[in-house]
Amino acid sequence: MVARSRFAGSWDNPIVADSSDHSVRGCGRPAPAIAADSATGYVHLAYFLEPAAGPGVFFAHSMDSAVTFHSPVPIVFGRNPSRVSIAAHGDRVAVAYEDPNSQQ
Repeated sequence: MVARSRFAGSWDNPIVADSSDHSVRGCGRPAPAIAADSATGYVHLAYFLEPAAGPGVFFAHSMDSAVTFHSPVPIVFGRNPSRVSIAAHGDRVAVAYEDPNSQQ
């Protein structure tokens, strides 16, 4: 879920960025990462998720200031919950993550 505020003290209704999770981890999963580019209005997300297709690190983005999100894209599949970071500038996006296939 993603919530946004265009005006101080006022929040829009939450938007579902990715509804494919089948996990029972709840708040036990690593926190997602977000990068918003004020020049383009793009919002980028990276996160660990456990959909039916298999767990791993995924990326999703919005090109309309978080009104809607494009379908998520897998970055890497793996079973271990992984922390992620994301940065963006214009059309450049960098995602860093812990390997969800490692033992540590």
